[in-house]
Amino acid sequence: MIAALLPGLVHLVPEAGQGPWQAPNLYLLGRDRLTLIDSGYDREPSLEAIAAATGGARLERIVLTHGHLDHAGGAWKLRERLGAEVWAHRAEEPAIARRFGRRRIDRFLEDGERIDAGGHILETVLTPGHAAGHLCLLLRQEAILLSGDLVTGDGSSLIVPPEGNLRDYLDSLRRVQALPLKTILPGHGPIVYEPAVRLRELYQHRELRELCIAGCLLRGGAMTLKDLTRAMYYGLIHPQLEGVAMGTAAAHLDKLIAEGSAAFEPADEPDVFKRAYRLRPAAAAEAERIFIGREPQPTKR
Repeated sequence: MIAALLPGLVHLVPEAGQGPWQAPNLYLLGRDRLTLIDSGYDREPSLEAIAAATGGARLERIVLTHGHLDHAGGAWKLRERLGAEVWAHRAEEPAIARRFGRRRIDRFLEDGERIDAGGHILETVLTPGHAAGHLCLLLRQEAILLSGDLVTGDGSSLIVPPEGNLRDYLDSLRRVQALPLKTILPGHGPIVYEPAVRLRELYQHRELRELCIAGCLLRGGAMTLKDLTRAMYYGLIHPQLEGVAMGTAAAHLDKLIAEGSAAFEPADEPDVFKRAYRLRPAAAAEAERIFIGREPQPTKR
């Protein structure tokens, strides 16, 4: 699928026909000198569709929002075919080296850079959380944000440690909430025409998930990651989704531990699957107030 959104701004979905999580959104900016935001998968039909979309114009650069396979997989083959450099944040270099072997970033982008994308000015906005060096690209004059996987049109992004960090993700959502936006062009799913509403939904989704985890730990006491995940879904989670759900729960637990609201035993256990997680007393008292309506009792001296 190819659709012109504005003069010099084209929306590409080279994997159209797949589900939204298998069909990343790509964006092509410029007229004679082009900039591609993300490259999609390393699949021949997708690469051919992108090359055809350039219409023979020069593709100068591919700006990667992050280094996951569905956003960066085809970047280096496009580089070979079309001569475009691959640009990304420095923090994505380890993940790219791990996934793509000898592939390297041609130019490191920093937060707050301005890129002349053939008549459109892109501003880089560092938004870690889904990935350490995740970037959004802001078209300030048009009040448009190309959000990568920070904001999705449907559902929510996967945040899984160690690459994902929930505290960083929530900080990034708050940063983007402060931007003057009319439209968000996401990395997956439909275009977002009510940015404030969508950003609030994503933030509240994580808050509710955290409350669910606190409630499970309050009710179940010390729990393993697997038992906690099953409790969150009342034991009804599909086996194929359990691993993803445990990754999400682990990200929330890391946040609670960093904030002093949760702990695990044994305290020196490095394996997340062998730990028993629990709420700390103050967090447990707050959870009781929320779920049971019981006010915290004064500490006896």
